[in-house]
Amino acid sequence: MPAQEMSLEQVATQVMPLVMKGFDVNKLLTTDEGRASIATIVNKAVADMKGEFLTAIEVERKARTAAEEGLKELTERIARREKLDPEFGFHFDQQGRMRPNTSAKCGEYMLALLRASHAKDQTQIRALSGGIDAEGGYLVQPEYAAEILRLVPTVGLARNLFRIVPMTTDEYNFGTLLSSMVVYWPAENAPITKSYPGFGQLKMTNKIMAVLTYASENLLNDATPPMLQFITDLIIEAIAMEEDRVGIAGKVASGDAYDGLLNLSGVVSKVMAAGKTHISDVTAEDILALQTTVPDGARDNGSYLLSPTVMDTGMRTLKDTTGNFIFSRPTDGSPATLWGKPFQVSERLPAYSTAVQVSTPFILYGNFKKWAFLGDRQQVAVKTTDIGGTAFENIQLGIRAHERIGFNGFGAALAKLVTAAF
Repeated sequence: MPAQEMSLEQVATQVMPLVMKGFDVNKLLTTDEGRASIATIVNKAVADMKGEFLTAIEVERKARTAAEEGLKELTERIARREKLDPEFGFHFDQQGRMRPNTSAKCGEYMLALLRASHAKDQTQIRALSGGIDAEGGYLVQPEYAAEILRLVPTVGLARNLFRIVPMTTDEYNFGTLLSSMVVYWPAENAPITKSYPGFGQLKMTNKIMAVLTYASENLLNDATPPMLQFITDLIIEAIAMEEDRVGIAGKVASGDAYDGLLNLSGVVSKVMAAGKTHISDVTAEDILALQTTVPDGARDNGSYLLSPTVMDTGMRTLKDTTGNFIFSRPTDGSPATLWGKPFQVSERLPAYSTAVQVSTPFILYGNFKKWAFLGDRQQVAVKTTDIGGTAFENIQLGIRAHERIGFNGFGAALAKLVTAAF
């Protein structure tokens, strides 16, 4: 059954007195030119209204009032509606003829907007059309595709790269060998010098990582695709991204819960030669030197960890002394390599740059699966409630997720490449 429509006459008799006084609407409706003029005026009124909204946003932003957000999101809604909804407003068909009618739904929507704008009723403006798009309103429009287009970030590297250590308590202790015994060649009939192994302890504690959000129950019930699952997926991605960030680049001195590998105590630094204060100064020899920077007992199964831009811009063009590229493409199921060693890329490491960045670690090397630790005390748990906080009175569903994890590593078995200090 075709959608109910609202005629140009119906819209014109209600809108024209608001936007253009002194015109004989009935007379204009008797000619094609007059009808086209009315349609132009109505569409221009909507456009002018958008301009007024933008101006109001700029003024109200200074006071940071609630109306600012409503106006901004409303203009975005109008722009999206005009772009995606062919029934919104009066338009010309493919033959250049003006469509005489618009859908009744869109006609009522336009009239409500114009009346609210004319009366400067910001409360009504914000309440129109089932909510604000930036908070999910676009997801309940039945005319549009039932999907959400988004960029899914590459996350989860830490859990794939690090050694996962199950934790049954809040603290996990590793025994470490700091020094071994010394072998001597004593003279005949002379005493042997005593030596003892040096032992230490590496402690890993877990902490809580959590996310909390609220969503309208109407949105959860009406949206396509299912909104609760979508929000849960976003939460899991956000937690995985934070695991990667803290595990690789976290810095306690900057407020993070843990020091990541770039800032972990004990990681052996390979500092580039004096004057090489730019990441772009890196050479093939610098990359190779990382393999021997780690101690002999930790060199097996080593791999590089670096930014994708450092990989693409810096590594692919570097050559050894015989003119061969240090980057090798994957072959016969074997991964791509740098100097014969596999590598992983992550956006959490510093990007390629020609700017001065003194004493900046930007590439890691080592057997991360053996020497970098992610303590898993409790994996992600997602819970919902409609009675906690303000959820009940606002007809919302509270969605909470949390996990308990810890990070540490045996720094002496890992290496990092660092730009020069001067």
